[in-house]
Amino acid sequence: MMPAPSADSAADSDAIRALNARLAAVSSAGDLKRWLELFTDEMVLLPPLPAGQSALAGKEALAAWAQ
Repeated sequence: MMPAPSADSAADSDAIRALNARLAAVSSAGDLKRWLELFTDEMVLLPPLPAGQSALAGKEALAAWAQ
């Protein structure tokens, strides 16, 4: 049996939902600078990505991919 979610789990879920909403809003607005600010320098974006690309690592790689 799975343990009941803790208050921290609920807070984490709420924070993730809020971040996803901010990502969607700045993406819809086409604001690349604000979109990139929502990621850390150590970010890793996993597939699905273009064919032959396994992952994007680092904000610089993300910026190049997004342009």
